[in-house]
Amino acid sequence: MAATTARKRFDVIINESGCRSCDICVRFCPTSVLASAPPLRKAKVVNIDACTGCNLCKLLCPEWAVEVQVKT
Repeated sequence: MAATTARKRFDVIINESGCRSCDICVRFCPTSVLASAPPLRKAKVVNIDACTGCNLCKLLCPEWAVEVQVKT
């Protein structure tokens, strides 16, 4: 019997008050989970199903305004 591999799901939480609209998280996300939201270009989650949990957005954010969590 073949084993099924369940794909982990993630939540990406953006602290809007901490986001300085630098766009680093948006530019470096390999799966386009994030986008810049008008009018202030704050980061916004637009494609959460594509998140692989790589944490690049979290690690590269100079303000530590991004959190990546495994969904339970």
